[in-house]
Amino acid sequence: MTLSSTGQPSTIAVAALALSLERLREPVRQGTTAPLAWRLQQLEGMAELLNSHEQAVLDALAADLGKPPVEAYFELVAVRQELKLAPTAAAALDGGPATCRCRSPNAPGRGPS
Repeated sequence: MTLSSTGQPSTIAVAALALSLERLREPVRQGTTAPLAWRLQQLEGMAELLNSHEQAVLDALAADLGKPPVEAYFELVAVRQELKLAPTAAAALDGGPATCRCRSPNAPGRGPS
């Protein structure tokens, strides 16, 4: 992000960020979901990434969050378990309507009120 001479984000950077957020929010507002095959592929990719970069993730958990090695390892165990369960849950939900209506607070870039 480009900073102005005052150290604040430039107007152009702020406008670009706002446009990016708007592009992320629009599918959520419309209730559009990605195809099941794409979602399953993303889950597989996350599992492969975790497996191929396990030590880097463990190091990041230690450096960024102060996680001791055993606690960091169990975090990865929990994520791997979720990655095993997620395809079944995604497939079960795929039989429903093609859209999912989410409340506005669930839009990207917005937290719960």
